[in-house]
Amino acid sequence: MNAPLFDTALFRQLTSGITELAARELECTAEEPQFTGLTRDAVRARFEEPLPRQGMAAAELLEILARDYAAEAQRLHHPRYIGHQVAPPVPVATAVDLLTSTLNNGLAVWEMSPTGTMVEHAVLGWFAELLGWPAGFGGSFVTGGAVGNLTALAAARAHLWPDAWRAGVGARSGVIVTSEAAHYCIERAAGLLGLGSEAAIGVSTHAGRMVPEAADRALARAADEGRSVLALVATAGTTALGALDPLDELGAVAAAHGVWFHVDAAHAGSLLLSERFRPKLHGLERADSLAIDLHKMMFQPISTALVLCRERARLAAAFAQSAPYLLRDDAQEGYDLGGLTLQCSRRADALRAWATLKLHGAAAIAALQDRTIETTQTAAALIASAADFELLHQPETNILCFRHVPEPLAGDPAALDHHNDHVRDRLRAERFAYLTGTTLESRRVLRFTFMNPRTEHTHVAQVLDRIRSYGWS
Repeated sequence: MNAPLFDTALFRQLTSGITELAARELECTAEEPQFTGLTRDAVRARFEEPLPRQGMAAAELLEILARDYAAEAQRLHHPRYIGHQVAPPVPVATAVDLLTSTLNNGLAVWEMSPTGTMVEHAVLGWFAELLGWPAGFGGSFVTGGAVGNLTALAAARAHLWPDAWRAGVGARSGVIVTSEAAHYCIERAAGLLGLGSEAAIGVSTHAGRMVPEAADRALARAADEGRSVLALVATAGTTALGALDPLDELGAVAAAHGVWFHVDAAHAGSLLLSERFRPKLHGLERADSLAIDLHKMMFQPISTALVLCRERARLAAAFAQSAPYLLRDDAQEGYDLGGLTLQCSRRADALRAWATLKLHGAAAIAALQDRTIETTQTAAALIASAADFELLHQPETNILCFRHVPEPLAGDPAALDHHNDHVRDRLRAERFAYLTGTTLESRRVLRFTFMNPRTEHTHVAQVLDRIRSYGWS
């Protein structure tokens, strides 16, 4: 059955049914299964089919969405989702996505999306205000921290070598100094910018945080070797530990060497909204550029992220090219955003963040952030007090690494590695909880990432008790 493609009655039927599916996810409780009960092959089999040549009834499509898609998806709203750095989004952000997709205004230039452009300018301005930056900053929304960091480092390259966009890097030798705990996208950016991935130099850390003295030595060594420094890159919220580099000290190191200071604040940058935890980001205001994923600690849908540069002209220099059919910022000086970003086709993703802050206010989002970090601290205390668990660090934000150490395995590192991987896999197989793992100092460990404000200490205790019930393997 082929339905009229632009029929408003069909639209209302579909959106009503999909809204009900989404509402069920919002209402999910700890008594429900946390994850899909199907194998990978079984899930794939539900979607492997020839290209549909004819359509179907809306009710049938809604049934498939409910049974085959939503029911077998990862459940980020479940209280025992303590997994990856992806948040269960607040409902207002998902609701306005419908309007964004329906209007479908692209943000390459102001005339394509006059309202979307101004909303994006507004949200970027709010974050610049939180940083205390003066007028003249530039930025744009991007798909995530990887693109935000690449964009900022492209601006740093243009600042260091103004002809690099046109002529390339050539034989010039440049490095990016960062932490050994930095996200892999910094190394990837070095490769994409023509420096080579080995140009990303990871300096030593202490308790997961970059050591300023080590950064200072690395910058001095690069100068002695005649290698130009593209940027010193700090991290506000490392992937493994959620650690915060000493931003103020690193900003001073960068200033002393006269190099670009970039902060990958993808994970923790949204804490600027929290009066309580904003002091942890002291020094972020010193950055020449930064990237923030709002789909992490601002509880937005993927992909909602931004990049900011202290000076708009420096960001524009990263993509200095002529496209008179579109990029004519002289006609809308300071308004067009297409010249500040890799992307031409861009959704009005800022509308989600704008609507969230307009409806709830920054204080409400900060309260969710405070709650998740408080839960992390409570979980750390619970693990530290347990004889059969090992707390591996004191959490700074909402990430916590630990190990289960049953007494019979205490002296066998290989067995402990296997056991901790096994219990994580079993928690998922039983559809009880979702947590992740990583490697710290050559040891396999378990990792809680508290992204769900519904997760409480009782849910943490349930996970620990379930792990204990497995014994050892």
